[in-house]
Amino acid sequence: EDRENVLRARESGKGVLTAPFRLLKTNRLGIILTFAVYKKELPSNATPHERIQATDGVYLNSQNSESATLCFSLAST
Repeated sequence: EDRENVLRARESGKGVLTAPFRLLKTNRLGIILTFAVYKKELPSNATPHERIQATDGVYLNSQNSESATLCFSLAST
């Protein structure tokens, strides 16, 4: 699933969330948000091939379900 999320993020130019999973230490639900990092600014109508060619890396952000809910709630208000 991790590899597929990286590939989807770099082709789409959008963030991709994993399915929720249990964190080892706390047993809480967690998610990982994956974003592609590009070498240059891309136009909004860039093709998947252009995005793949411009990919420089990925940014992964892991959150537990409580902090993710808080972030999404604050962002929507």
